[in-house]
Amino acid sequence: MDYFSKAKRIFLKDLSKARNIQAGFYRNVPIASAPKHAGIRITARTFYKLYLNGEFLYYGPGRAAHETARVDVIDITARLKCGHNALAIELAGYNHPCLSVTGEYSFLQAEVEVDGQILDYTGKHWQGLRLLHRLSAVENLTHARCASEVYNLDQDYYRWRTAPIQEPTGGKIALCPTEELAGDMDLLPRSAMDPDFQLVGYQSLDQVSSVSTPPESEWTKTARIMTNTPKVIIDCGFADRPVLQCLNDQYGPFTGEIRMGAGRGLTHAQEISVVTEDGAVALDFDFHSMTSAFPGIELTCESRATIDLIHVDKLTPDGSFNPRNCYAVTVIRLNCEPGHYCFEAFEPYGVRYLRVIVRGTRQFTLHDVYLRRCQYPDLKGGSFLCSDNSLNRIYDAARVALVINTLDNFMDCPGRERGAWAMDSFWTGRAARLLFGECSVERAHLENYLAPSIRKYYDLMPGCYPAGEACFIHNWTIFLGLQIYEYYRRTNDLEFLRQHEDGIGWLIGTLSRY
Repeated sequence: MDYFSKAKRIFLKDLSKARNIQAGFYRNVPIASAPKHAGIRITARTFYKLYLNGEFLYYGPGRAAHETARVDVIDITARLKCGHNALAIELAGYNHPCLSVTGEYSFLQAEVEVDGQILDYTGKHWQGLRLLHRLSAVENLTHARCASEVYNLDQDYYRWRTAPIQEPTGGKIALCPTEELAGDMDLLPRSAMDPDFQLVGYQSLDQVSSVSTPPESEWTKTARIMTNTPKVIIDCGFADRPVLQCLNDQYGPFTGEIRMGAGRGLTHAQEISVVTEDGAVALDFDFHSMTSAFPGIELTCESRATIDLIHVDKLTPDGSFNPRNCYAVTVIRLNCEPGHYCFEAFEPYGVRYLRVIVRGTRQFTLHDVYLRRCQYPDLKGGSFLCSDNSLNRIYDAARVALVINTLDNFMDCPGRERGAWAMDSFWTGRAARLLFGECSVERAHLENYLAPSIRKYYDLMPGCYPAGEACFIHNWTIFLGLQIYEYYRRTNDLEFLRQHEDGIGWLIGTLSRY
């Protein structure tokens, strides 16, 4: 299927194979009158966020096998306005093979169609931006995911999304020419349903504490560098490693002043204004349910400040936040110039609790603290209720677990790995059919495993895929074969079996060795 009429694959010149590149692409979409239909077709690698007129619109793409990309088709009819429309695409190109992505070269391919006419499309005529606010010399999030998030923020962090950057901005944004990228690539539809991107406000502010950090020479807690962090980054040294400071922070009673104001922000949360003479303040928020989401805050600080967001899915036995929860880096650091900021993480995490630590300023206001979901849209395809409330709670917990671990494929967890393990998905496929009433994610999941390109990279079926890191667990492969059979029994999708006959034959052939 031809998804693009004119669009070419592009990226910042000479950077498509570089590590941890944050890129931006801005285009103006002029609209003379309200369109009958307008849409954007887009794919990228590794991940992108799409903004229209400064507002978040989409995150993607769905992950795919090697030499393959999935295309998102996004209806923007209702979001366009007459006149100028600012279309901004932020892209993270990690180029790091691991258990959650294949780690191939970075690219963007997109085109905008309005009432049957292609108004704009990617090509070398597009100007690119190197977004240096996000630091690249950082350790990995986990052994299975790519770079953690550390930022040096100023007002240009947002400005490029709504207006063109015509000249250098003092080091945080670099103008870059783009280049068209050659090579064959198979394009597939997203297949899975569009994610749920609803905003979730916090349910309670549980604690406010003063924070002090001993001199670095007195730090007693250390943390091994995250497994699979690129050696070239380790050898050159980290630009910042906030997890160490957070591990050595000491907490005490808050001695300043807090004022709760009227509701505002994206979730209409109460404003929290803080005045303190302490070196730092921590505010602990509980969202009362675990979510796969992008943590976000809106904040004003009167002077330079460092903001640490510690996001965890559970507390320690003594009720604390562990910045290395489940052997993952669960700290996002923002080094902010004075001003007003609306920040939202680029990567999704598994979150229930969020600790916001504000360092270096004696006065600040939190206008909003929220999560933006990035998970399967729960369509309530199944339900359960009985007289035993313990069983009801077990069902509710199981349903939440299914929702947050279902997105573009079936994942083992929404935070630490986000990997599509073959054995896990055998059981998740059963649950998804029962609780969601449809199998689109399961189809995409199996489609990845049975893609022709996988045979170029592995001589055995891996236990986790799409992935750029080989992991072979042979009984996982047996579960994959069983899931293919059960998928057919659930859907009668004979066309899928015929389409992937060669892949199924290869799968069975690898098992025959044992």
